[in-house]
Amino acid sequence: MYTAILLDSNSRNKIMDAVPGGRELIASLKWYTKCHHVTLNMGGFNSSLNPTEILGANVTARVGTAFFSREWGILAVDVKHIYAHLGDRSRGPSLRPVVSINKYPHVTVAHDPEVKPVRANTMIGVEEAHTGRSNTLGCTITSERIPEIYIHGVVTEIAV
Repeated sequence: MYTAILLDSNSRNKIMDAVPGGRELIASLKWYTKCHHVTLNMGGFNSSLNPTEILGANVTARVGTAFFSREWGILAVDVKHIYAHLGDRSRGPSLRPVVSINKYPHVTVAHDPEVKPVRANTMIGVEEAHTGRSNTLGCTITSERIPEIYIHGVVTEIAV
């Protein structure tokens, strides 16, 4: 089990449309399309990480950079500024920041069948640390700004 922001279908399509050549690239590489969620933590909901009121809450986040490595077998997008929409409409909306255990919250868009999607955590961290310089993995990682989009989902516990 893990706790995640389960993306709605519109957000999944927005991500696929924003990644340059995304659908065509994934098809040509014969990778698995994921584009499903943003992990918050492994296991059931962690109330020491996020307040319990966000479980089941609608969430909005911003996506702005795509990361790709053929050698690492990962295509992912970063996720920033994650907020849960709380409260009832009669008193107006209330936004609460949502925290992920991942240093680099992201959506794994696609991955090689031989690669575990969790590898995106390391790949994005290496690229962020070595932007404009060669990385220590000995592979090519490209990052590209994409049109800034907002994605939506629900904080959910997902059985594996």
